[in-house]
Amino acid sequence: MKRIILLLLMAAILAALYFGIVKKNSGSDTGAADPTAADYEKIEAVKSAISEVASSSLVTKIAEDQGQWYIFDVGVIYEKDGEFYKKLAEKLGADFDPKLSNGDRLFMGVLPFRKSWRVYAGNPSNEDNMLYPDWNYSGLEKP
Repeated sequence: MKRIILLLLMAAILAALYFGIVKKNSGSDTGAADPTAADYEKIEAVKSAISEVASSSLVTKIAEDQGQWYIFDVGVIYEKDGEFYKKLAEKLGADFDPKLSNGDRLFMGVLPFRKSWRVYAGNPSNEDNMLYPDWNYSGLEKP
């Protein structure tokens, strides 16, 4: 009788361990941070920051030639002087990582005269890397 109770107790412990491990592994697969979701959050943060700052009077302080597109790496805003860049850095936060999960970096483009802006991932000289206003980027599916 003691053997049966001991075997049942061991079986219950093993079953609990097995199901605990299986549940933990399946939970980590579905509950883990999705790099694509983080990429979309970064893109939205950049779009939000540049739309607000580009529509302000700060955009005219980028350079003297207001009719030219200025395209720059998002990470560079932390190194540049000027109110425009400082405001962007403030909007994005000091710990913002401009790199997507696939290794492409985020870029912003601004046309001060029209207060227009664009967002790119990867090489900004290639229109196929545009994220906003037209989603031409093939590195991520359009949300």
